[in-house]
Amino acid sequence: MERHQILNESFYWLSVDSAFAQAGDEIVAQIDRQTVSIRSDNVEAFTVLLNDDLVNLDEPVTVRFNGEQVFAGTLTRRLRSLHATLLDRGDRRLMYAASCGVPVP
Repeated sequence: MERHQILNESFYWLSVDSAFAQAGDEIVAQIDRQTVSIRSDNVEAFTVLLNDDLVNLDEPVTVRFNGEQVFAGTLTRRLRSLHATLLDRGDRRLMYAASCGVPVP
């Protein structure tokens, strides 16, 4: 489990729209097999960025926010996602082939 203060729009495999990100907001995130679990009291929407190092993109992925399932399904690998994350981060080790935008309920 990792804890990080939001100071930028993105951090590794999580991204928060700058309109919603404020210094001091906290997101607690964890991946266990095919389940992504996110906890936060402050974030209104976020994007989970995934690649085959984090989950098996050939299998269904579940995203939970504050204990509630907000996504379940198979994500598609997209060249556009790889390209966008490489341009955004400038590091090929931080390229993600799939993403899942999650509005907070």
